[in-house]
Amino acid sequence: MSLYKDASLAMIPSAYKDGKLYSIRPTDGSGDFTFSRGSNLAATRVDVNGLIEKGRENLLLQSNNFDTTWGNSNSTETSGQAGYDGTNDAWRIDKTASGGYLVQGIGTSGVQTFSVYAKAGTTDWMQLLTLGSGTGSRYVFYDLTNGVIGSQSGSGTYGIDSNIESVGGGWYRCSLTFNTTLNDVRIYPAEANSVSATSGNIYIQDAQLEQGLVATDYIETGASTAQAGILEDMPRLDYSGGASCPSLLLEPQRTNMVRYSEGYVGFQTSISGTGVTPVVTQNAAISPDGTQNAFRVDLDRGAGNTSGDFSWIYQGSVVYAGENQVSVYLKAATSSDIGKEVALRASGSAQTLTLTADWKRHTMSMTLSATSDVGLYSRGGQNVDNAVSCFVYGFQVENNSSYPTSYIPTYGSSVTRGADSCTATSVSDLIGQEQGTMFLEAEAQSGFRTFSICDGSTSNRITIVHNVPSDFRVIPVYGGVVGTQLSTSYTSGNIKIAVAYGGGNYSMFVNGVKINSTSIGTFSSTLNKIDFAQGNGGNPFAGDVKQSVFFPTALTDAECIALTTI
Repeated sequence: MSLYKDASLAMIPSAYKDGKLYSIRPTDGSGDFTFSRGSNLAATRVDVNGLIEKGRENLLLQSNNFDTTWGNSNSTETSGQAGYDGTNDAWRIDKTASGGYLVQGIGTSGVQTFSVYAKAGTTDWMQLLTLGSGTGSRYVFYDLTNGVIGSQSGSGTYGIDSNIESVGGGWYRCSLTFNTTLNDVRIYPAEANSVSATSGNIYIQDAQLEQGLVATDYIETGASTAQAGILEDMPRLDYSGGASCPSLLLEPQRTNMVRYSEGYVGFQTSISGTGVTPVVTQNAAISPDGTQNAFRVDLDRGAGNTSGDFSWIYQGSVVYAGENQVSVYLKAATSSDIGKEVALRASGSAQTLTLTADWKRHTMSMTLSATSDVGLYSRGGQNVDNAVSCFVYGFQVENNSSYPTSYIPTYGSSVTRGADSCTATSVSDLIGQEQGTMFLEAEAQSGFRTFSICDGSTSNRITIVHNVPSDFRVIPVYGGVVGTQLSTSYTSGNIKIAVAYGGGNYSMFVNGVKINSTSIGTFSSTLNKIDFAQGNGGNPFAGDVKQSVFFPTALTDAECIALTTI
């Protein structure tokens, strides 16, 4: 649109880095937005490929410098070896006595995956060992000539999975997944299911320890851990729904109360009446995040045909008193399961879900009076096949919430994602004072959510408010005095809204229609901040922001109508 050439500041979500969202106008940095969310990697987005992208972290130090933070016992390490990636960054580890190994001490907990690239040397095997607190230890032997898993051990529910994958040139990526409070990780040159020989060497490169059920792309570390993906304060440019252009995803603080959101870890099984004990297969399918970490569950209510006949899986004490938003991704396990039903259930309340050929996120809102379990169960009382199988990923329960938000991964305890904060400060030269126009295109979520230009306080501002349940409104405040509000009905969907002000008046335009206009007072201080909140960080905006544009003059009615036409 030709109007954009007259804009003094335009933010259309595109270029970004951790803590920063760049404006496309101006390009000198003076109109860039500062972004913050919190101190963890709990946030996710849907990327351009339609996959859930998470934050990832290699928790090891010096992940490919095995003579630094790493210790050893009866072994020597030699760098400069030919690696799997065409570099000379691999290492040879020679054991000098029985049971020689490399070790790094670390204190992490929950579901984790330890991986390393390895190649046979004078010995054909390697053992990886993760030493946990108490009896929580696990080892796996890997045959580096034939690419197969040897013997393995893990006490109780500690051991989850193991894998060996060829990457070419005789190299393999070897991994093991476990659930424990970890003390250290170890790498042993080995023989067939043994570490007893007194000599022998293997080649290793690029070790990684990360939360989750699978080994993801390697992240190099040095003296500190390193992260990739959606970082702590990274803006989330989201492509949900197959969008070709991203929106800026802004959400309030939320907690996923489900302790283990991925995989079958932390779940239990139960049956009633003629129900058959569920069969669960870990890491059985590619999940919505693009890795093989979805599990399969086979449910069978048995021979009965009443509501009391069912089988189910559940995780205990994760749904709390108050309004809860429960969500899970499901997909039919076989073509014959498409169209069959399962139920999402908590505290006796249930919602029937129909299985589809592709992944679908199902949500359910429920208000409870006490703590309860959450899970999936076979439908009782149906005149359909008794058995049903589905793939499962991403269980989530958000307590005291009126609508579901994006997925928050958990690996052993509940996790809180901080509220998204997006502001541009010291922009008094880029937004109008006595006159100007502010424009926002977005799809808002439920809740009292605001977007404003202000002086950094709530005393002088023009605020666009999504006022639940039924309208958008504009609220001017000058010198602490609240002016006349303008409003229009709104429930959901995309909205383009503009506010033009000047000459003692201001007008509101929504989706190509002039709503109304009224008088405005004189601001008692300089407007210098754009805030996806009320003006002082309160009531943050929630939804998908497609663009926000500012003009230093009051556009005409015709220009505002053109700007906001869908």
